[in-house]
Amino acid sequence: LSCAREVSELIRLAVGALPMPTRVTSSIGLAVGDPSRDDPREVFARADQALYAAKANGRNQVMIDGERV
Repeated sequence: LSCAREVSELIRLAVGALPMPTRVTSSIGLAVGDPSRDDPREVFARADQALYAAKANGRNQVMIDGERV
């Protein structure tokens, strides 16, 4: 999870540093699942909820299952 968190944060920072005519930001939602135990649809649903939480919490951030990174 820490690797995914770090990569997501690097992506977020890289997007924000792009030379664009207008400011561009990114919101990223992450969720962790165990392939032997968890239904992939549930893991994706949790990641989607984390993404919407990042957007609702001000955008331009990484959230893991509702926990801001």
